[in-house]
Amino acid sequence: MTIPDLLNTDVGDFSTIARNAWRWWLSELQAMAPRALVRALQARPRLVAEPDDKGGFRLTRDGREVLAPASGIRRPAPVVLKLSSRDVLMRETPARRLAERDLRRMVELDIDRMTPFRADQVFVDVSTGAGSTNGVALVAIVPRAKALSAVATAREAGLEPRAITVAGSGPEAVGIDFLPVMRSAGAVQTGRSRRDWIWAIPVGLLCANLVVFAVRDASEMAALKAEVEQARAVAAPVAALRARVLAEEARRADVRRRVLTGEPLRIIDQLTTLLPDGVWVQNLAWNGASVRISGYRQPGADVVTVLRSSPGFNKVRPLSVEMVQTAHGGWPFDVMADARPPVAP
Repeated sequence: MTIPDLLNTDVGDFSTIARNAWRWWLSELQAMAPRALVRALQARPRLVAEPDDKGGFRLTRDGREVLAPASGIRRPAPVVLKLSSRDVLMRETPARRLAERDLRRMVELDIDRMTPFRADQVFVDVSTGAGSTNGVALVAIVPRAKALSAVATAREAGLEPRAITVAGSGPEAVGIDFLPVMRSAGAVQTGRSRRDWIWAIPVGLLCANLVVFAVRDASEMAALKAEVEQARAVAAPVAALRARVLAEEARRADVRRRVLTGEPLRIIDQLTTLLPDGVWVQNLAWNGASVRISGYRQPGADVVTVLRSSPGFNKVRPLSVEMVQTAHGGWPFDVMADARPPVAP
């Protein structure tokens, strides 16, 4: 249904939609709750009515037989109506891990295969409680005509069914109750127990929580805005100082980077530190990646070995064979090496 349809809906139809939505919400809550808790909140009457051979009912309370209510009473007596076991088909079926409502819906869709009836001819209830084994659900099927006739007969006798189960198997043990199914199908109109409104408590609490959360969130937001406005006067100078500090740190990092990567000054500094005494460099050539040095050395000074042992150079290679000693007593050398990238401190 779209928004224009809702706006054009009659007030009576809208109230019907609201009631159906309310019943759906209550059914969702009941489906999520354990079956034992649902039965406890439904407050089944202690008075039990079972059909007898004379077309009437045998009334018991806590296992003891009691007299039928007097004719002509204004208020019907609430009872647990037990249908004859001859009118109810009960069988077991494999049960998946589903809610009983969903499992009942699945059985109703497959009812024409399980029984000789159509889905619109029977009422179906499913129990996965104490009356069924693990992985198996108990399915109870009663023809609609039989169930409606039993309800009508009970009302004529001054009884008001609050639960409809099967004779010979107690509802606490089996967990079968046709009345919610008949009520949801619109087949019967029964008075609800006052405890049914207990299901409205979670709805009311949910609405109250939403209102409280909304009000508290609005108040906390207003308080937060006030704190922000008060702290803005203090935060502005702090933010400006932080920006200046970050800019100074960036400037110093750039200076440090340029010092480390300042070629060929870094290479000259490293060679000055590495080369031993007795080495004279006459020529130094730098191409951005490799350095070539040539000059003279004393017999005890080994330029190639010194450069190879240095972490700042690799691929050290002499470019010429050993030359003869010059007249001045020095040995010429010509070496080339690749410079390693600088390591930031």
